[in-house]
Amino acid sequence: TSRKQVHWTVRFWNEQGRPSPWSAPATLETGLLDPADWTASWIQGDRWGGPRTPCPAPHLRREFEVRPGLASARLYVSALGLHDTSINGRAASPGVFLPGWTDYRKRVCYHALDVTALLAPGPNCIGAVLGDG
Repeated sequence: TSRKQVHWTVRFWNEQGRPSPWSAPATLETGLLDPADWTASWIQGDRWGGPRTPCPAPHLRREFEVRPGLASARLYVSALGLHDTSINGRAASPGVFLPGWTDYRKRVCYHALDVTALLAPGPNCIGAVLGDG
């Protein structure tokens, strides 16, 4: 099912039949598998420029409130091009030049990011800088 978290640990046995210690727990989270999971719409920044002037990278920003008692938060983020996303001035994206090249006529890649630690009760702000991919 969508958004399901699976946790596991691993151990092995050597040639003498002795077991290794258990590994640290690992986690996998399934993506958005059902078309009904997709309720967001594409957003874009204003673009300006002239026939001989390049358009600057759009900067998006949105303030929002977080109620006390937040247990966890996920950010599902993508771009038809590149994005550098932050929450409260701290990087939310795991790198730059994301989500990576793809043929947008066939698929759009996205990242599911655990952003719980970036949020605080009260006012928060998310921002993104967009670029051509």
